[in-house]
Amino acid sequence: MHRFATIAVATAALTGAGCTSAKRTIEAEAIAIDSVAKSVRTDAQTIRDNAQDLLPLIPEQVAYPDDMPNAFEKVKTIIAAAERIDHGAERIGGSGAKIREKLPGVVDTTPWWQTLLGMGFWGLVGMGIALVLAWYGLLPLVLRAIASIVAKVPALASALIPPRVRAEAKLDYEAFDPADPKQTAAMGVKRTSPLYDAAFRVAKKGAK
Repeated sequence: MHRFATIAVATAALTGAGCTSAKRTIEAEAIAIDSVAKSVRTDAQTIRDNAQDLLPLIPEQVAYPDDMPNAFEKVKTIIAAAERIDHGAERIGGSGAKIREKLPGVVDTTPWWQTLLGMGFWGLVGMGIALVLAWYGLLPLVLRAIASIVAKVPALASALIPPRVRAEAKLDYEAFDPADPKQTAAMGVKRTSPLYDAAFRVAKKGAK
């Protein structure tokens, strides 16, 4: 049982690996893009506004030495660059908003290997439950209860019970004599099969 538990936990861990929703990741990144774009726009506007405040304080017509940059033109260049950064950040923020707007129509897909692992995990869980039930002697009771449920639901009976088993159980029921000890014993053995037991119940229900 400890070995089974170890395998089940390992399978569950592998199944969970890579389960991060791509949709949620995209949404989170889009929100981050929008936030950063707003911050960049604020900084660009601050730089532009401060440079515009400085511009009137710098003489436009000044003869600068060859090795000294023209301060007036440099400030104008800073203003122009700040405006371009502001516009670019605005477009980036708009793209982030569009991504979030389209996300409701996006559906996450599960990798094929993850699907297989998930199926294997639930198979191991089912095996574990069956082993526990068998260990405590409850498996036959559970199987008979399942057979009873299947027999009561025609759609389930048609889907789960093979036609051959249904036909055999119907013939056996029609020929069955409860007063005959041999037939009763033989029928008891045959009805240990959950499928046959469900088919026999269906035949019995149909005869009423």
